[in-house]
Amino acid sequence: MSLPSSESIPDDFDDLPIARQRHIRRRPRAASHVEWTILLDSLQRLTLPTPNLFLLSILGCLTLGAGLYFDDPTILLAGAVLFQFCDPLFGLALLPTALKWHAGFKSLISLLILTLLAFSGGALSGYLNKTASLNNIPAARFSIPFWLDISIVCAVSVLGGIIFVRSGKMPRLVGVLLSYEIIVPIAIGGFS
Repeated sequence: MSLPSSESIPDDFDDLPIARQRHIRRRPRAASHVEWTILLDSLQRLTLPTPNLFLLSILGCLTLGAGLYFDDPTILLAGAVLFQFCDPLFGLALLPTALKWHAGFKSLISLLILTLLAFSGGALSGYLNKTASLNNIPAARFSIPFWLDISIVCAVSVLGGIIFVRSGKMPRLVGVLLSYEIIVPIAIGGFS
């Protein structure tokens, strides 16, 4: 079902009527090409890097480093909560559908910056730590790919993509799980 051709379609997704927005989010394949393009543009805008993304990621990087330095898994989990990893990852996932190369390049660069931040936070805490051993954090668990971790990343990514399209907001729990499964091993690798 699409809007009649006599009605003008706004350029912004938020300018559409609420019922139409809900219908397009629930059944995006039933939307017209113009409505689909407007939806993709609004999703792409949500994933663009912002200063807030980098500030929270720097704070998460420092928290990850503190968790590794003090060998405390609770602080490490708090760092995964603060780390904003989901935004550029979903922005990069939208690239094949939206074909906006400029936005995809921004997402790729910000994803590389976040990965470098996590690695450098772990490397700094490993350099400052005199004993350089992790007793409370199972570092060996993160050193090899485990089938449960891979299945969690796959399931959470698919579920997060569905939630992202349907609600139009970044799913925070999905971001925390992806940060814990991807960013924490990178930080532990930097610590080593």
